[in-house]
Amino acid sequence: MDKRVKFWQDNFSIFARTKKHENDVNVYGLHSWERRKKVFSELASHLAEAAVLGPGKLAADIGCGSGMLSRILASAGTDVVACDLCFDMLLRAGREDEAGKLMLVNADCEHLPFPDSSFDFAAGNGLVTILSDPTPFFNELNRILKPGGIAMIEVLNSCWLGRLRYILSPGYDLPSDVRVLHYLPWSLTRLLEDALETRFVHTLPIVRLNPRLSFLEEPLQSLARKIPLLALPFASSFILLARKD
Repeated sequence: MDKRVKFWQDNFSIFARTKKHENDVNVYGLHSWERRKKVFSELASHLAEAAVLGPGKLAADIGCGSGMLSRILASAGTDVVACDLCFDMLLRAGREDEAGKLMLVNADCEHLPFPDSSFDFAAGNGLVTILSDPTPFFNELNRILKPGGIAMIEVLNSCWLGRLRYILSPGYDLPSDVRVLHYLPWSLTRLLEDALETRFVHTLPIVRLNPRLSFLEEPLQSLARKIPLLALPFASSFILLARKD
């Protein structure tokens, strides 16, 4: 295990064993956590209407953390495999899963223990942010997805204006060989297109403003659905949706 992986393993193990609220366990502030839940829930509803999710469908949530996205996917009637490399975080996901709907798997995202072409949908919520190189993970997504299956990637946004205050006064210290990675949608899109051999990837910014300006979030989120590029400066992260050829 390299130093970078060990750093995140140790930190997430500590978070998972605390009695803090779920958003603290996932290293997000409460407002950011609630914004993600809302956008993910709305997106899951649209995917269920499009028959991407629902009864008879199988989804993988890779790097599931405490299982927030896994539970949202399961609420659409989808069978969900919640997968994480950190065993303590996976146990936390099991405790948060009060309905007992999730199948829990302890595994590395670059070496997934699943058969080829076995999933209709596969997600990585924030996982790419802590990977040195997302390409091996994307290749595994391509392997486990059925033809026509959907990949969903959520990652921190390099274009976010609010990121400036974190650059100027970072709230945490990381070892010199460990970074939290931010991406531009078009650069990550190219990697995902190459891995899934697809020519279309949809971008959905997740708009997050200062809580005092939260009344502007929904109008900007509506804009993000129609014209993602205009909403990107106000989005702390973005979602890429790609269909495997």
